[in-house]
Amino acid sequence: MLLVASGVAIRSFVRLVRVDPGMSIAGVSTARITALTRYQDAADLAGYYNRLLSSVAERPAVKHSGLISVLPLSGGTSDWGFEIEGWVPPSPGVLADEQTRSIGGEYFHVLGIPLLSGRLFDSRDTVTTERVAIVSAHVARKYWGDVNPVGRRIRFFGNDPWTTIVGIVGDIRNHGLDADFNPIVYVPVTQLPERTMTIVARLRPGATGAATLIADAVRATDPQQPVFAARMMEEWVARSVAEPRFNLTLLILFGVLAVALAAVGVYGVMAFTVARRTRELGIRLALGARPSGLLRLVLGRSLSMTSIGVAVCLAAGLSAAVTLESMFRGAQVLDPIVLVAVSVLVLGVALLASYLPARRAMRIDPVEALRAE
Repeated sequence: MLLVASGVAIRSFVRLVRVDPGMSIAGVSTARITALTRYQDAADLAGYYNRLLSSVAERPAVKHSGLISVLPLSGGTSDWGFEIEGWVPPSPGVLADEQTRSIGGEYFHVLGIPLLSGRLFDSRDTVTTERVAIVSAHVARKYWGDVNPVGRRIRFFGNDPWTTIVGIVGDIRNHGLDADFNPIVYVPVTQLPERTMTIVARLRPGATGAATLIADAVRATDPQQPVFAARMMEEWVARSVAEPRFNLTLLILFGVLAVALAAVGVYGVMAFTVARRTRELGIRLALGARPSGLLRLVLGRSLSMTSIGVAVCLAAGLSAAVTLESMFRGAQVLDPIVLVAVSVLVLGVALLASYLPARRAMRIDPVEALRAE
């Protein structure tokens, strides 16, 4: 039962880590920053972020750099309600409510998120110009269906100015590899900056000093501002699957223990069986039975008993593995590869555990076996 559960968990975890997150994470360095009260208004804050991005981009190891208010796969969340021009909500007074991110620099280039339609944010998007936004493909389908929303308008925070959608980008798995693609609305940091942001930098192949690169850039721009949680993007991915990895480790450990106990148990049972049948096996040898025949007899009995146990426990294991669906997304309980592998493994262990008692049966002296009578 434990082996079936472990096999299902292993296969599910392998599928999980192979899931396409919708972005390119290899070689991306990240670090969080918090702009303290030194920057009072949006213009000052946006100016600081622009200077900081320029400082990061000047590093020889950096290919692209950007900012985002909540880093994907970090466990953070930030959703804003917004009104959609011309959209009739399902209930009066209900606003659209989706994950919203403030971004800057070359964020989409850093994470390899593709532009599907329209344009990305650029230097024309400032505090004094018309508000703009970019939506993910999921948002576009959810609220506009087959109509391209580029040029359509939304409005945050009730009385704020209308925001024009200028582009559509690809979907990403924002909340984890085991989550669905998330609908996200992006706004430029030059128009709606937040005080806590995450710097992301795509490094050139073979680049060194990733751990201190962003911190050095922050100190060079404004040494009074703190920087923390400096990690590569791969570390955030590893953290996002930490719980299923822990569950998998426990199941594997229990599975290994189960195999060891099964081997010891089968060996003990078969050794006891051979000891009890010493007289019978001696008589068989005295009557002309070959030692190889006794070997097949003992191993055959072991396999027959083990096969019955495997059949019964596979059914029980499948029912136990159903609980894994809540622990591992997409777990396939009826996985033929797992069922076959577990059956072969258990039968193989039974054969190995039965071999020593079977060899002992082959060496029985008929005279010694009958002398006990």
